[in-house]
Amino acid sequence: MKIALIGDVHANLIALQSVLSACKKHKIKQIINVGDFVGYGAEPNEVIEIIKNQKNIINIIGNYDLKVLKFPQIKNKLEKKIIKEKFIAFKFAYEHLTDENKTFLTELPREYRTEINGYKLLAVHGSPDTIEEHLSKDTPKKRFIEIAKNADADIIVSGHSHNFFTKKINNVLFVNTGSVGRQNDGNPEAEYVILNILRNKIKINNYRVKYDINKTIETIKKNGLPEIFCEMIKCGRSLDYLLDEKLLNSNYLEKAQAFGEKYNYEYEHSQQVRKLSLILFDKLKCLHNLGAVERLYLECAALLHDIGFYYGSKKHNKHSFNMILENEELPFTEKQKLMIALIARYHRKKMPNEKKHKYFAALGKTDREIVKKTAALLRIADGLDVTHNNTVADIECKIKNNKVIIKCISDKDLALERCQALKKSDLFVLTFRKKIQFI
Repeated sequence: MKIALIGDVHANLIALQSVLSACKKHKIKQIINVGDFVGYGAEPNEVIEIIKNQKNIINIIGNYDLKVLKFPQIKNKLEKKIIKEKFIAFKFAYEHLTDENKTFLTELPREYRTEINGYKLLAVHGSPDTIEEHLSKDTPKKRFIEIAKNADADIIVSGHSHNFFTKKINNVLFVNTGSVGRQNDGNPEAEYVILNILRNKIKINNYRVKYDINKTIETIKKNGLPEIFCEMIKCGRSLDYLLDEKLLNSNYLEKAQAFGEKYNYEYEHSQQVRKLSLILFDKLKCLHNLGAVERLYLECAALLHDIGFYYGSKKHNKHSFNMILENEELPFTEKQKLMIALIARYHRKKMPNEKKHKYFAALGKTDREIVKKTAALLRIADGLDVTHNNTVADIECKIKNNKVIIKCISDKDLALERCQALKKSDLFVLTFRKKIQFI
């Protein structure tokens, strides 16, 4: 039995029409849609109307669909928590959906189960545990094993991450549909999967379909939606990806430095902590697996970690956090400012705590890990310049079994620097689960 798997249409009508036409050519009799009908595209009603009128489509709800339905209740929280472009996407979808189509979404289930030729199939938007979880080819094997053990399914179909993949773990086959209307992999073509379930084997084929991208972009522009939504469609990239790319290709670092100078930060110390933070980042990349954007977050946080001294030494890390977060001059998005502010805030004293620290808790799991990893490096770098004398010239790092050995290079005595860095390695040990030694 051949089944088409689709998801993450995101109000892209023309992409959906192209995929449905392709499914007809394959003589597909049943389609499973894993949700996210709305968001970013300009035609949420039209998308729902087409899907409603296709009797062979089984639908479940996505996380964007849920947020749009709850928009009146959560809009104040969303406006503070997320970047403005995402807020606009939710607001547009809510305001343009008819009451009938809102009711249609409200009545959709969060999962769909069936059995085909002896195989139990489970379809969800995120994961069987939560609608917000991104399952991807990079999800740790341990997590797949947990899901496979508890899901009571032979095939688990999901969307949400917008990247097609298949993975077989403990005889459970995981399949991600990719995205019909808003791609993540740099290929702007619409995407879907055909699952062919035979009695003794399963065949999976991933397809890409060309569609009239210019027409989709024209519709987005006509409806007054942000220009970056057009870029997303044209480039086949997520909003976060494009905003991060913009960050990397800008002079934001210079503006962060100018912001620090405005508040009379200690230039030499900040530059030394910046240098040491980046050396640690670059030489321990195999440990943290972070990229260029996270490196820039760390660099900005290192430059600005002590600007809170403008209001006095007591709790200066918290002052630094507030100054970064609340300043309108820094040209970062709200999320980027929050990441940089949190990394700077945790350069000393208490470590990140999602139960006690509301701003940290508001981040998703991936972003919380980024904050912990980069703040752990910043704490050590700050400790290595405890005297503010720029005594550490360079650093060498070696990972040996369960230990990280950091050799500090200088022509001066570094006993105080090593001692302070060891004290401030608490977050590093907790985050990376490795002992640390300074020599």
